[in-house]
Formats: sequence, C-alpha cells, structure tokens
Amino acid sequence: MPKQISRAGVNKLTKVIKLQPHYIQKRELSKGYVIRPKLTMSGKWLEEAGFLPSTLINVEVQYGKLVITSKEPLL
Repeated sequence: MPKQISRAGVNKLTKVIKLQPHYIQKRELSKGYVIRPKLTMSGKWLEEAGFLPSTLINVEVQYGKLVITSKEPLL
C-alpha cells in the first residue's frame, strides 16, 4: 500500500506506469496506421497528491521527463 503523500512533499511516491500504444489511422490516400505513445493515469494516489477530477494541470515536457503540476490552488 503506498504511503500517504503529504502537502509538504515529505513523503513521496514513485509510480511505474507503462505507456500504451495509440493507433492512429493514416489519411485516406495511404493505408495502415501510425503508433504513438499514450499515457493514462488514474487512481486514489492522484487524489492523495491533490489532483481531483476536473483539475486543470500543466505538463512541462523535457526530453525523457514530464513534470505535472496543478494550475489550481490545492485544498
């Protein structure tokens, strides 16, 4: 069972999440599809970290790294 995540960030949680394939059909003139990575996250751990349903988030993208922060004040 994961540790509760504190507001001060003292207890941190690391999750391992597998990227899934996202199949996108090519345009009408070409046959087949392309595969892009897809990231889906859900769970109680998001709520414990302050991310409630409908929360706006900011995703900072760096090579090999995603940083997700809330754009709204945390309760």
